Amino acid sequence: MTYNAPILWSEGMALHPHHFQASDRNILNNEREQAKQTPYNWGLSTIDHNNELLKMNIFKINYACLRLKYGTWLNIPENAIADDTPISKETLQSREFFVFLGVMKVKLNEPAIDDKQTDHTKMPFIKKQMRFHGETRDSQEKSLNVKLWRTKIIFEHPSKQEKHNKYEWITIGKIVSKGEKKTFNKQFIPPILNVCVSEYLNYKISEIVKYMTDNIQSVKDRVLGLCNKNGELNFTQLADIMRVQIYSSYAGVLRELLQPEAQIHPFYMYLELCHLTGALQTISPDISINKIMDYDHNNLTEVMTRLTKIIMSLLEKVLTPDYLPNHFIIDEHDNRYRKCVVDTQYLDLDSSIYICIISNNTQGIVDNDFLESDVIVAPTENIETNVDKGKPGIQFERIMPAPDDGLPNNQHYHYFKPLIDNKGNKEYLKLLRQDFTLSIFNISDTSYPNIELYTKKLLQAQE
Repeated sequence: MTYNAPILWSEGMALHPHHFQASDRNILNNEREQAKQTPYNWGLSTIDHNNELLKMNIFKINYACLRLKYGTWLNIPENAIADDTPISKETLQSREFFVFLGVMKVKLNEPAIDDKQTDHTKMPFIKKQMRFHGETRDSQEKSLNVKLWRTKIIFEHPSKQEKHNKYEWITIGKIVSKGEKKTFNKQFIPPILNVCVSEYLNYKISEIVKYMTDNIQSVKDRVLGLCNKNGELNFTQLADIMRVQIYSSYAGVLRELLQPEAQIHPFYMYLELCHLTGALQTISPDISINKIMDYDHNNLTEVMTRLTKIIMSLLEKVLTPDYLPNHFIIDEHDNRYRKCVVDTQYLDLDSSIYICIISNNTQGIVDNDFLESDVIVAPTENIETNVDKGKPGIQFERIMPAPDDGLPNNQHYHYFKPLIDNKGNKEYLKLLRQDFTLSIFNISDTSYPNIELYTKKLLQAQE
C-alpha cells in the first residue's frame, strides 16, 4: 500500500495503527495540495512594530504573522525570532526605503540549528530551551528544546548583495523618513494575506462603499417615480434601475468582505472590484476608463490604488445628475435683483430649463408669490429695461412633480418651466442662449433665500 492510497474501510475490519497513519497522511497531502492551488497564498497576515524604537533609528517587530512564497509560516515571536535592527545613516538619507524580512533557506544534509547562542555560524534555526512546571508541587521542573526560525531584516533590495541569496525574502513595509521623524508609509501595500492588514486599502474600499450607500437613496427615489409611468423606459431610466441593483449588491458585499473576521485575500477583493467596474461600465458605456492592471501580488500599491481610483471616477461620473443646479445670487447693491450665470460649455441648449424655488411654503403661496405677483424674470441684459417700462419677462408655468429624471424629487422643491407657446418667451429664450445670464426681480430674499436654475448637461459632459 502506498502512502497516498485510500483506505477501504469496511464494517468489522481489524484496525491497526498504520491505518490511522495512512489516513492522517492523506489528509496532510490533501491540505498541502490545496495550499499549492490557492493563488498568491503568501504575504503578511498581521504585523506590529515598535514606534518608540523607530524614533531612535531602530526597527523592532513586536509581533508578526506571515507566510513566505514556498510555504513557510512565521509567527514572531512564537516560532521565529527577529532581532532589533538599527537603521544606518546612509539608509536614513533616503526619503523612503523598504523593509525586507528574510529567512535562511534550509539545505539538506547540513546542520540547521545553532547549538550555541554564541556561535557565529548562522543557521536557519536557533535552539531555545523552554521550561515547564511539574504537574504537582513535588514533581520536578522539566525542560524542552525547541527550534525558532532565525530571521533577518534589511533596508535595501536583497538582490544588491550576493550574501542575501541564501535567504528567502518578503517585503513587509516601507518607512518614510522626514528629518528626525520616521513612520511606516501606510499608503504602501506589501504582499498581504488579508485586506484588513493594510489600513490604506481598507480605507480606499470603504470610501467606495460609503459613496454608494450615501447616493443610493436619490437613485431609488427616481426609480420609485417610474412605478406610476406608463410606456417604454428610456436608457437613463433603465440605467437607474440597474444602478440601484449594483449599489445595493456591491455595497453589501464589499462591506462584509471588509470585516476583520472575513480574512479576505486581496486577490478575491480584486476580483469583486473588477466585477463592480464592469457593472458600472455597463450603465455608462460612453465613459472611457484606463486599462485595469493585471493582479500583481508584489505590486499591490499600484494595482489596487489604480483600480479603486477607476471605480471612484466611474461612480462620480455616473452619479453626476443630468441637470446641474446654478444658484441665483442676490445683488449686493439692490436686493430686489438676483443674478445667475451659467457656463454654456457643456450645456445642452436645446433642452428645457427649470427654475426651482426651494421653500417650505405651500404650493399655493409659492405660486402666488412667483406667478401672480410683480416678479420679472428676464435675461440680465434686459432686466432693468423691463423693470423701468413695466414689461413682463419670461412667463413660467408650474410643473408637478419633478419634471424630469435627474432632478431632485422633493416636496420642498417647486419647479417652474418657461411657457413654450408664448411668443415673447421665444425671443427672450433666444437671447438667453446667446449669453446665459438670467435675472429675477422683486421676489423676497427673506422668504425665498434659495432659488436655483437647473440646466441640462450634454451627454459628453458626463465623461
